Formats: sequence, structure tokens, C-alpha cells
Amino acid sequence: MNSNLIVVYNTLKNLCEKNKKNKFRYYTNNNVYNSKFLFFNNILLDKRISENPYKNILFNYLSKAERYIPGGSYILSEMFIDIINSNNGINKKRITGKKLETFNNLIKQFVLEEKNRNLIFNVLNFSGADASILCSPTKNSELEVKKNKQPKININLHEDFRGIYFSNQKTTTKDFISVSMDAYIERESEINEVFEYAKKENLPIVLFCRGISDSAVRNIKSILLMNNIKLYPYIIKFDNNDPFLLGDISKALGAKILSVETGGSFNKNLVENSSINKLRLSSNFIEIFNPEELLLKEINKKISGTSDRELLVYLNKRKKRISPNIVEVKIPEKDIRLINEFKSIIKYYNNAAISGFTIYNDMLYPRNVITSLEKLAISMKENFQKIGYVVKIKENDK
Repeated sequence: MNSNLIVVYNTLKNLCEKNKKNKFRYYTNNNVYNSKFLFFNNILLDKRISENPYKNILFNYLSKAERYIPGGSYILSEMFIDIINSNNGINKKRITGKKLETFNNLIKQFVLEEKNRNLIFNVLNFSGADASILCSPTKNSELEVKKNKQPKININLHEDFRGIYFSNQKTTTKDFISVSMDAYIERESEINEVFEYAKKENLPIVLFCRGISDSAVRNIKSILLMNNIKLYPYIIKFDNNDPFLLGDISKALGAKILSVETGGSFNKNLVENSSINKLRLSSNFIEIFNPEELLLKEINKKISGTSDRELLVYLNKRKKRISPNIVEVKIPEKDIRLINEFKSIIKYYNNAAISGFTIYNDMLYPRNVITSLEKLAISMKENFQKIGYVVKIKENDK
């Protein structure tokens, strides 16, 4: 039996017991409070762990658990202890019921101050079970809650057009001809067809593409001036971390992406692949009124059909940006505790909305989180075994 590994086990067990009994205290802005979301801090500060030769392996696993969910290091630590003790995995129970009602019970476990708990309850009830909730600090002294029925997507207007359209106003809202091109526009002639269509319909154009050459920008400006039409070009460069952004915008608009792969000529197919949409535009975002629902259904289907953690994170990101029910919560920046608790609870909320709930060690958790962390706990035990240490904890090893 390896003494250093026994220290890891016993320390985790001791810290978990203290956390369960709310024994840890934190000090912020002259306030003393406890939080189950900050368990990892206690591990980092514990000398029994920081001076242990296996600290790097342990920190690697626990930090990964925190990336899954705030407080994930606590759940993983409990699972690691249970798996070592039983060798049969963990005991968990799947539950059913109204998600929002069940989630309120989950909040009671994690948000210990009644004032903050009631505030979070009220925001969730106001938002509804299908809402995407965004939380951020504000310099204002009062909490702000705003519900937005239009998906808001952060993308940038081409810099040469920002001063033309948004020097005297922040946004513009109207019907637009929406055109999506998975292409870099070298010549203005590639989009001549849509200029003629815009002039005929007396509507402005919003264009989504990969980029525009300097010469094309100059010539496009001349065409717009001569024909008294407007074009708002948003540049969406390809990003390996977000490869579906252009496609998601296009599907939400009901427009088809035109690219070399789709065949045909840009100049002959732009109009038939375009759509007309009511939009709110800014220099750095667009809002879509009445987005197409098909994309949201496709993403929800993919979410329910995968357990891959990284894929789920990306699918949720895509879902959030095209969701027609977005609630923005802005909390005074001085209230750090509420900001941290709210951001943490939102992550629990989003996961539970996807997968439902599981009871583990008499605590409610999102089911997909427990599934992922159980796999991580098993890997953690196996990794210790691979380096030559098999842990067997006896009742008197304390």
C-alpha cells in the first residue's frame, strides 16, 4: 500500500465531508459565506495535497471535472472514494418529474443564502424551461433582467461600412434581402444579381460571406451610391472552433448557402437562394425576428443523441445563439458571490434541460454530468493503477 496515495484518499474524504457539512468559509467584499461551487479552492490550498508527489495527476483530473460543471471536483472526489471502496461503480438513481420544479430543488442544495436563492428562482420562473440564460456583471447598482425573443448573434460588419451605417445610430431594424455565400468575393460582378433584385424590391441587402477584396469594396460602394441601395456585408471567416456559424445563420434565416461546392454561378443563383427577413442590425451583431425552427429541432436531436462532452458543449453553444427565448441577467459587479452562483447555476440548468436529473449521494445533479464524471472517476482510478499503485483502503486508515 502506497502511503502517498493513502494521503490523497484520506484528504479527499476529509474535504468532502467538510464540504457536505458546509464547513468552508470564503471572504469577499467584507462578506463571509460558504459555497459548494468553490470546493476546488480548498484542494489547491491543502498542504497535504500540494506537497504530495501525485498532486499533478490529481489536479489534472479535478480541473477537468470543473470544466464539466462548477463544483465538479467535489462530485469527482466523492465518486473516486466510492469506486475505491466498492469496486462496483457508484449508486445513482434516475428521476422523472417537471424539470423546472425539480431544478428548484437542486438550487436549494447549492445556493445557501435565501435572498440569492429566491432571486434565482424568480429569474428561472420568468425565463421558462426552454430559455437560454446569459449572465454578466454590470456597473449599475441594480440587477437587470431582460427577455429577448430574437436570437442575437455576435458577428462584425465589414469595417469599411461601419461608418456609413452606424456613425449616427447604434442599430437599424427593417426587412432585408438575406444572402449567404461560403466564399471570398474577389469581384463585385459576383453579386450583381442581388443588386438588381434589391433595386427592384426597394429593400436593403444583408450579405454574409468569408471576405471581400479591397477593389470589390470600392466598386460595391460606387454601385450602392449610383443605385440608391444599401448593402450590409458581415464577414464570417472560417473558424475551426466554430465551423457551423455561417450555416447556422443561413438556416435560421431560411436562406441557402451558395458555394463552389453547390455548383452554378454566384451571379445566377443568389436571388433564388436568398430570403427576406426582418432583422435588427448593428456593427457587431444581428438579431433575427421569427427565425426558422428547423435548425433548433436538428440541434436538439443531436444533443439528445450524443454523450460526447466536447460535442455537447458546442451543440449547446449553437443552440443558445439561435434560441428564440433568450434572457439576459446583469448583476452589479460588486456582488461577486451572486455572479458566481448565478453563472454556476445556469450551467446546471442548461445541462439538466438537456438530460434530466440523477440522484447521487442524496444530491440532485444533471444526468449527463454524472455520466461524464463517473467515466472520469473510473479513468482516474485506472490511471493510478497503471503507474503501479493499487489502493485498498482499510477501515482504520484515517
